[in-house]
Amino acid sequence: MRFLLLPFLFLLPAGPLFPAPAAEEPPPARERLLLDTGWKFTFGDPPDDNASALLAYPEARVLSKNSPADREAERQLVSDRSDPVSGNLGGKLSWVAPGFNDGAWRDVTLPHDWAVSLPYTSRDDSREPETADKDHGRKAIAFPNAAARAGTNVGWYRRTFTLPESDKGRAVWVEFDGIYRNSLVWINGHCVGRNPSGTIGTHYNLTPWLRYGIEPDQANTIVVRADATRAEGWYYEGAGIYRHAWLVKAGSLHVAHWGTFVSATVKQGGGSALLRIETTLRNDGTAPASATLLSAIFAPSPADKQADKQVAEAAPEDVSLQPGEEKTVVSTVPVVEPVLWSLDNPALYRLVSRVQGLGNQPAQADAYETPFGIRTLAFDPEKGFFLNGQHVEIQGTANHQDHAGVGTALPDRLQAWRIEQLKEIGSNAYRTAHHPSAPELLDACDRLGMLVLDENRRFDDSATATDELERMIRRDRNHPSVFLWSLGNEEWHLQGDEAVGTRIFVTLRDLAHRLDPSRLTTFGNNGARALPRGGWDRNTAWGIGFSVLTDVMGFNYCNLFNTGPTPETTRPKDPDVYHRAFPRIPSLGTEEASTLTTRGAYAPENPAEAATYALPEAVNRKSPSREKWAERYLPAYDAKYPNWGSTAEAWWKYYLARPWLAGGFVWTGFDYRGEPMPFESNTGSQFGILDACGFPKDIAYYYQAWWSRKSVLHLLPHWNWPGREGQPIPVWVYANCEEVELFLNGKSLGKKSVPQNGHLEWSVPYAPGVLSARGSYARIPLSEARVETTGTPYALRLVPDRPEIAADGEDAAIVRAEVVDKEGRVVPTAGNLLSFEISGGRLLGVGNGNPASREAEQEPTDKAAQRSAFNGLAQLIVGALRQPGPVVVKATAEGLAPATLTLTGKPSTPRPFVP
Repeated sequence: MRFLLLPFLFLLPAGPLFPAPAAEEPPPARERLLLDTGWKFTFGDPPDDNASALLAYPEARVLSKNSPADREAERQLVSDRSDPVSGNLGGKLSWVAPGFNDGAWRDVTLPHDWAVSLPYTSRDDSREPETADKDHGRKAIAFPNAAARAGTNVGWYRRTFTLPESDKGRAVWVEFDGIYRNSLVWINGHCVGRNPSGTIGTHYNLTPWLRYGIEPDQANTIVVRADATRAEGWYYEGAGIYRHAWLVKAGSLHVAHWGTFVSATVKQGGGSALLRIETTLRNDGTAPASATLLSAIFAPSPADKQADKQVAEAAPEDVSLQPGEEKTVVSTVPVVEPVLWSLDNPALYRLVSRVQGLGNQPAQADAYETPFGIRTLAFDPEKGFFLNGQHVEIQGTANHQDHAGVGTALPDRLQAWRIEQLKEIGSNAYRTAHHPSAPELLDACDRLGMLVLDENRRFDDSATATDELERMIRRDRNHPSVFLWSLGNEEWHLQGDEAVGTRIFVTLRDLAHRLDPSRLTTFGNNGARALPRGGWDRNTAWGIGFSVLTDVMGFNYCNLFNTGPTPETTRPKDPDVYHRAFPRIPSLGTEEASTLTTRGAYAPENPAEAATYALPEAVNRKSPSREKWAERYLPAYDAKYPNWGSTAEAWWKYYLARPWLAGGFVWTGFDYRGEPMPFESNTGSQFGILDACGFPKDIAYYYQAWWSRKSVLHLLPHWNWPGREGQPIPVWVYANCEEVELFLNGKSLGKKSVPQNGHLEWSVPYAPGVLSARGSYARIPLSEARVETTGTPYALRLVPDRPEIAADGEDAAIVRAEVVDKEGRVVPTAGNLLSFEISGGRLLGVGNGNPASREAEQEPTDKAAQRSAFNGLAQLIVGALRQPGPVVVKATAEGLAPATLTLTGKPSTPRPFVP
């Protein structure tokens, strides 16, 4: 047995700030201030002559996939790109000037996705070309060939702030966690940089151009231009500053941005760990500086609350740096009896790094604090994946970063809530498809115990692409949740290319290994390769090109139902053949299933439609639809899938039968905007285990039954079928007990044994009433489930994820709106139009999980909104203010009893922010 053992410790990006120093030592060593409020926003470009052309950034025709033509174009265009900083690009434009009057611009708060509030393109616009609109959720944002909507493709942000005189001599920089995309940033009329990427953040040094003083004429003005014209992916990506922004102040000699990296060797048995701490220091001052680096380790927060107990420290290190110089200090620290980070006990230590000035330098130049975790990773090519020496089957989901109501601008609480919903169904791994995630999502995975497959966006060896990969790894390499780097996804132009594709892969793989020797790499390979004369050869890129050079082979779709004849070839065309040919390479499913379901949809309500409704099991975008219902929705049974995918049950059984496959990632955990399949008129996908609101589909209970430790007994469909009395209704049961007995109105319909990793089916003639199931083990009843014929809609009900939120200006409540009958039962077919009002908080957005809906998700005001229920449910995202007090949500609908929900906005100290 050969193990690829990776015993390491991992850190998180900087977290809570140090307490303020004593009064005689102002200013604080480091301040990281939230820069989310106080922004002004507008669309378009300034009226200055040639402004848009001046700011243009030449790029290849297609950014989503790396083709030979686009790769050559990228190399030729490099010389056409001017350095925006040295030439102060756009510095003389009117909107960049500090004195510009932006009073007519909109007030916005970050995170801000301007695309989610735009109108949808017309469903019936036959003139609409095959552009990115379809895959980006049909939002009216300009992409190539959509010049008629060019007014919403570019957005500008402005924000002013002051700095006290005491900040003179300190290093000051701004951090943007994510701007979609191609952003330019100015401070006081000076361009400080451009970031083409829409998914990985960056930072800019502001120090040379800052003003100091608290008077209005001493204010600093930061300006951001985001150009969302181009698509980096083939899915909804949002637009604008959709993640947090930060203003950071530190001593001129400080820990560099993303400047720590810690690995650990854990002694067999876990009795001790030897930490290797790399700390990069930087001198942003104008004179040479000397300091001592002090590093201390603090214990996790146990039940006894001894969170501040120091357990280890490194020997002090003296350093001297010239202006502009960076230097990395390496220290080793033993930790006795470490508490290992795991899925069930995600223990987080804290590393505290202090930079203590020497000579006439400030007594404490910097203080940098991060949580971290200690654990071991191992991939075995025959037995799969091991965490801390224990076998773990990867039960993962791949996900994009948008959510109903808010687009890509997710509050931190919503990031964590989404991870909680995935853990509820038993998922233990998250793939950030197909781009780096928000830092807060990784924080949630660290804290809650969820493994992360961290994915790179651009698969190329150009300077731009390698810089983006390096930023992702430097930012994320200290997260204990991240267990594997994904270098890319489905690059069919390059997967079978023995020359160029292999060169690019080796360049990126070696870069990842240099930056982080503690993790292996993979790539989501769907086996397709481009043929020299055009077209595609499916399933032949497994076993050639870089698929034999990867640390861990990543299979995208085993094509379980694609059983037609394939050309004879010596190249592997399925995982079994690949594994026999390359038995020393570990492997997992980087993407599987793509099962198509709609929450709460089973068949058309009109019997005439039901009689003609049919779709083949394997569907594609050209599949003929039947009747109006089938143009929008798919049945919630585990039965439909695209011609490359499979059912949930089929792929999971396939992987479990092969212990050398380490598990896999379902496409997807959540529905998302874009990639409508198979109905192109829709606005969203239907691949999710959960819908776009995070409401579970029936298929979620299949995974919960076989992924989690919970006792599961779930019945589908609902039992509201007026007009179909006596007609057979397919009834499915998901359960993990030994036997299930089904009843209709108290009469037994028989018992059936539950197949391992399977489900049960009955055909039941419809009669209104109660359909129930009883699960048992060794003939001992264990669980019951029931679905009932409900009455008509009578009232509304509001259910929050928790009864109180922090009045810190950032927290959020996720509220489920239900349409219920007189007995308080959710009416599973209800589609009433609901109206919402809020006081004491902000209404960030509304959704309902309907993949065909074109209703507005946000209103011009954050105090009211409307949204139809979809199959009985809708969702509100309610944001907190910075003032404590009641947060009151009211819901009304014509002819229904209203509902009022009062949340408690509890007093809470906001994170430090820029006023």
